Amino acid sequence: FTGTMTSKNAADTNNGGNGISLGGIAGTLAFNAESCTNSGAITLHGLFNNGGSNTSATALGTTYPSVGGCIGYAGTKSESIYDCVNEGKIDADIYGANSNGSTSCVAGVIGHSMSAVLVVNKCVNNGQVTAKSQTKAFHCAGVMAYQKGEIKESVNNASVTGEHDVMNNTAGASACTFNIGGIVGYNCLNV
Repeated sequence: FTGTMTSKNAADTNNGGNGISLGGIAGTLAFNAESCTNSGAITLHGLFNNGGSNTSATALGTTYPSVGGCIGYAGTKSESIYDCVNEGKIDADIYGANSNGSTSCVAGVIGHSMSAVLVVNKCVNNGQVTAKSQTKAFHCAGVMAYQKGEIKESVNNASVTGEHDVMNNTAGASACTFNIGGIVGYNCLNV
């Protein structure tokens, strides 16, 4: 992908929805990816509560709004993401007053995956990652923000800036989680 991908004032109001996933190659990846490159800039500016006026509305991405230079979300059947490169700038601002209970993931290559068998191997991020979130949990990284599987021989060559604005989160600052990393924000298994 080359060019610019922008999603502004996005809102997922489906009850129980899986959120919004943006990626230069795939928003949601069902299986595997190999040798893909994103050169385009990706921007997500998401607003909770349909503009902030209805605090009972379902928040943007009731589970994981995810942004990745190549892949936003890798599904539970994904086993391999190999030799994928992001060259594009990633900019995300996920905000709104009713963000209690939600999690956001922003990264240079892959935003988020729940696959315990996924192996991310030889992936590279060369694009600047800038992200701000008001969700209860926020993960931000150069290669992958949230990963349950394994990461091998992957490199981040760009700056990663994350800001977790918990002052507007209805859960309160002490209940919030923020993970930021050059390679991975949060990993359950092996790096």
